[in-house]
Amino acid sequence: MWRYIVRRLLWVALVVLVITMITFLIFFVMPPTDPAVAFAGKSPTPESIAEVRRQFGLDRPVWVQYGLFLKHLFAGDQYGWPGLGFSFATRQSVRSLLLDRIAITAQLAIGAALVWVCIGIPIGIISAVKRRTLVDRLSMGLALFFVSAPVFWLGLMALWLFWFKLGIASGTGYVSIGTSFGSWLNHMIMPWIVLALLFAAFYARMTRGNLIETMAQDYIRTARVKGLPEWKVIFKHGLRSSLTPVVTMFGMDLGTLFGGAVITETVFNLQGIGQWVVTSVFNSDLPVILAVTIVTSLVITLMNLLVDIVYAYLDPRVRYRAGAAISCLMPGLALARFSPGSSGKWQAARSPAALGSSGGSSTTQRSIRASLARTLMVSTLARDQSGSPCSPSRSTVTCPRRSTRPRRSVRRSWLRLPLMAGRSS
Repeated sequence: MWRYIVRRLLWVALVVLVITMITFLIFFVMPPTDPAVAFAGKSPTPESIAEVRRQFGLDRPVWVQYGLFLKHLFAGDQYGWPGLGFSFATRQSVRSLLLDRIAITAQLAIGAALVWVCIGIPIGIISAVKRRTLVDRLSMGLALFFVSAPVFWLGLMALWLFWFKLGIASGTGYVSIGTSFGSWLNHMIMPWIVLALLFAAFYARMTRGNLIETMAQDYIRTARVKGLPEWKVIFKHGLRSSLTPVVTMFGMDLGTLFGGAVITETVFNLQGIGQWVVTSVFNSDLPVILAVTIVTSLVITLMNLLVDIVYAYLDPRVRYRAGAAISCLMPGLALARFSPGSSGKWQAARSPAALGSSGGSSTTQRSIRASLARTLMVSTLARDQSGSPCSPSRSTVTCPRRSTRPRRSVRRSWLRLPLMAGRSS
């Protein structure tokens, strides 16, 4: 596991490096406007543009400019670490502006994520358990409504109802949590709910569909036959394996929201990253756009890493070995097959695709697979017709010889039954 995490962290660094290179080429080498002209202000002279080019190093080759950008990014600049330069519009450090605004966006994203998980997943579970009932149809109808409703309309309706008409919620704006916790919570609760309603609808539908499909599996039926309580079957066996697609959605959605919830921040006047980057695009503030792109890509890649790690704990069939995710060992064991040419002998059938491209495996996998094969075949072939038990050897399980003619007739009649049933249906 730790080797896999270290390798993924190295891949995260490589992905961020590639993203910074592409973004730098787009905004500094092939921009719609000259960065020197954007910084020089209104009606610049050629002398001032040339001076700006010299100060920023824009007169140097592209690879030298990118090298200086990476040096400042990883080693820091005069404004601190990471070195993101300063804004063309405000002449302030991008780092300080980013830290102030990313705190607001993080509070909005994490709070909304908690709300939509607490709303969407329980509704999906109830709809799956109470399938085709009034509760199911009502919850899915509400989910469809909130999926279709625009976020800006929900935000404006919430402000009109709870702030303007009822007066039970604060209006727009942001209050720091250090100033007053109650005022901070009163200002953030409405953006959380408005942003969470859209995502909660998606999560409810996803949880319902996955849980319905999981509850139809054979191991769920086995758990019920064993006499387990229904709540234990649902939450321990069904919900755990059906949450893996939901975890993937959660990681991607939360990472994307760290890049800014533009509409929600605009409606509720929250000075977060989304509103900031939109203003920077209109002002051609290239350092700000580049900084937000780097932060968003870093958060999304880290969230993907966390999702892969959570998979190993949610689904016991997933294991991480030798830096790659492989499935459990049971798919490599094709139960048992009759060995032609050896009467009364059964042996394990190994799938070469499950063992790798060469069909081989490690010593540990071979020993585990052999023990599983022997255990499975001994339980399947417990006794022959005469009542004598099968004797397992090291690689095969050998049963005493038996009369082949009656068994062949029974086998043929047993094989004909599904065919006849299939034709009659």
